[in-house]
Parts: sequence; structure tokens; C-alpha cells
Amino acid sequence: MPAGTAVAKAESALRSQAREKHFTGRRADRYVYGALNNAGLMRGNKTTRKGARKLHRKHQPVRRSDIGY
Repeated sequence: MPAGTAVAKAESALRSQAREKHFTGRRADRYVYGALNNAGLMRGNKTTRKGARKLHRKHQPVRRSDIGY
């Protein structure tokens, strides 16, 4: 991460928390990057047109006629 960005600051804080919890190696990486991913900082968090369509389709109400009732 570029130094000074919000993501870099969050990563640094999570690394220090991982050290406090005595996590090392892969476990520390899982802790840091999992927390960044859960916070939405690993990838962009803007809603795209494609993502909005998929979300809308996924959460549409199911009608009885659609499932054969």
C-alpha cells in the first residue's frame, strides 16, 4: 500500500494488533487482510452497474408461480 494512505494506516494498526495477540506469519496475514477485507478496504467499494443488477436479481421476491405452486 502507498505510504500515508488510509489503507496503509489501517494495515499498520492491524499489524500492531496482530503482534499484541502474538500472531506471526500466515496467521498474522490472515488477521490483517481479513480485517481489511471485512472493512471494505482491500478492493474498491463503489457499486458498479453490473454489481447493482446482480444484487437486485439476487434479492427479488419469489412468486409462487415461479416455483410451481
